[in-house]
Amino acid sequence: MTGPAPILDINGKPIDPIWAAEFRGFFWGEGTIRIQSGRPQEKAMPHVKWVGYSTSMHASIGLRSDDAPLLMEFQRRLGGTLRIEKYRDGSSKTLNRWTVARAEDTVRIAALLKSNVSRLPFNKRRQLKLWTKAVEIKLRAGGSSGSRYTPKEREFLLFAESELHRLKRMGE
Repeated sequence: MTGPAPILDINGKPIDPIWAAEFRGFFWGEGTIRIQSGRPQEKAMPHVKWVGYSTSMHASIGLRSDDAPLLMEFQRRLGGTLRIEKYRDGSSKTLNRWTVARAEDTVRIAALLKSNVSRLPFNKRRQLKLWTKAVEIKLRAGGSSGSRYTPKEREFLLFAESELHRLKRMGE
């Protein structure tokens, strides 16, 4: 009897279950998952006019600058981008943010976060379920173009975005 296939990092190497568990715990303490829809965009191309919807799924963690090496390790193993942002309080303090948004990378994050999901509070389990389904829809649609969503998928993505936002406000 074999267990589930190992989750691979961006270099094709299996992610150690202990590293995965530590990442998962850290992410649920410090991270956030988000669905963000853009407004409909009309695109005119020769002989074709269509309306496309852009929807992105993000996983991110923001930490103080002295914790940047941890975020660099996440980027090295899991992909994504690092950037420096200003704190929202208007001060001159900065924070480092690691963000994963590429469809292939969000699938990896979803797989890591889904392990031991029964131990998560209901609110987090519901957020993860919505986000994971949105990630799967995005991947099925080719990973980039929202114009490939079926009307039912588009409706779900709009619902999931709104529900995820509501669940996060409940948890605050």
